[in-house]
Amino acid sequence: MWLDHLLPTNAVEHSHKTEEFEKMMQERIPLGRAQTTEDMGEAALYLASAKNVTGISLSVSGGFEMN
Repeated sequence: MWLDHLLPTNAVEHSHKTEEFEKMMQERIPLGRAQTTEDMGEAALYLASAKNVTGISLSVSGGFEMN
């Protein structure tokens, strides 16, 4: 979805789109990379296993905020 719809680019080849996407992530996201499914899984595991955490909204965005 990122490469096909959300990243404005003139690149045609998938590898060029991926390179442009990674460069954009390094520039815009404070952690310098897009979040992965593993990042989301770790957050879900934390929320499911934390015994004293309730009613929290956890952002797994690498420090990037969209308003």
